[in-house]
Amino acid sequence: MLLPETLKIQNDLGSYCRSGKLPTIPGINEKHAKHYRRLVFNIIKNNLTRAFPIATKVKGENGFIEMIDRFFREYAPQTPQIWKLPVEFYHYVLSENWAGEYDMPWLNDLLLMEWMELHVYTMSDRKIPDYRKEGDTLHDTIILNPDHEIISLHYPVHLMPVKNTPDNQGDYYLLVYRHQQFHHVRFINLSPLFNLILAGIVNKKSLDVLISEACQSFKLLRDHITDKAVTTFISELYKNGFVLGFQVDA
Repeated sequence: MLLPETLKIQNDLGSYCRSGKLPTIPGINEKHAKHYRRLVFNIIKNNLTRAFPIATKVKGENGFIEMIDRFFREYAPQTPQIWKLPVEFYHYVLSENWAGEYDMPWLNDLLLMEWMELHVYTMSDRKIPDYRKEGDTLHDTIILNPDHEIISLHYPVHLMPVKNTPDNQGDYYLLVYRHQQFHHVRFINLSPLFNLILAGIVNKKSLDVLISEACQSFKLLRDHITDKAVTTFISELYKNGFVLGFQVDA
């Protein structure tokens, strides 16, 4: 149990490391104290620039470091795990509307996409049900790689340079998953129709039912061309390690 005086010194030093404003701390050397902030800030800077390499490049390293410094001065991180700090940075940018303030309308989407790669890479393994490799694509229950997330975006930051995205605002969907064999993270762009299809597969619906529901939702005529497009999409996901196989019958 720390003495109140010791706890106050720790809190004051932590506040200084964030703000750069040194309060009166008994016995501290101001010249030496600067190194504490430099070392702590370098850890934060390195963590966030590595987590958001595209944002760093687009904003320019000095510009992005200024954003990191502002975040560190204005916000007291809540997580004791340094690798989780990027998601706090992302949420702070959202809460403070930096996308509007910095005239970077795509900023929220870019940070989300970059954070999601780290999140999926480090997430705990999710349980995989028993499955078989062969099956009836249209009628059997499809088993997906559970180590994934699907995010919705307003700007296609995953498809083109961010400078071109403001003219292409819309509804975009991005599948982010960790390959079961190779363990690296992959991204796949999803159309609204395929996003709806995957959501239905997660809920154990057959592809046959899902195609009919999707055609109704999007006011499309279901024919062999539609079936072929969807089954080809599923086949590509199988080749790329997102579709694992088919549910084993009880």
